[in-house]
Amino acid sequence: MKKAKITIKNYRCFDDSNPARIEIDNGIISFIGPNNSGKSSLLKMFREFRNIWQELSTPFGINNFVVAKQKSLNIEYVNDQLEIFSDTNNRPISIEFEIEAETADCLTEQPPRLFPNKLKISADRNQPSYWKIELFSESRGVLTPELNRMQISNEIIQVVFGDIWNHVFTEHLSRHFASLHKSLYIGPFRNAINVGATNYYDTRVQI
Repeated sequence: MKKAKITIKNYRCFDDSNPARIEIDNGIISFIGPNNSGKSSLLKMFREFRNIWQELSTPFGINNFVVAKQKSLNIEYVNDQLEIFSDTNNRPISIEFEIEAETADCLTEQPPRLFPNKLKISADRNQPSYWKIELFSESRGVLTPELNRMQISNEIIQVVFGDIWNHVFTEHLSRHFASLHKSLYIGPFRNAINVGATNYYDTRVQI
């Protein structure tokens, strides 16, 4: 998994005036900090969004999501889809991933080749199960069907700029989300002793 910078806005305790900004990389990742600083909320986010990580875990999934503009996807492990929204405002949840680029955009080739380095998902409170997606290219900016002509060909997004079809590659992004989907999530140890003989996050607890 490539190193990623993640910005989380209007999810639980992280409103857009106080967003969560973290970096993740390969290996074991621990959230360490004082009580009530949002560690558990961060871990919940990664686990609750597994359906979305799975949707984004292949180039085919990302590309179809982008062209479709939005998809109906439920958040796991919550009783009410509105539960995950910040209580301090009515604005959308957004989660942005900025991933280390493996290859820079190459506009001199024909057709030009784009390798997006950012992906953002968002949902409005009035439609909490409908998620939108945006891709960002360093050379072309935001890539969405609202702004650009788009189509999918052989699992590659093709997008028009100046009457020229550009090829957009998303495999490097999908590998990141495949890692998130397959990761093992282990909850706060202080809470594990209270749950009895049951599953606690991705571990089995037996007292």
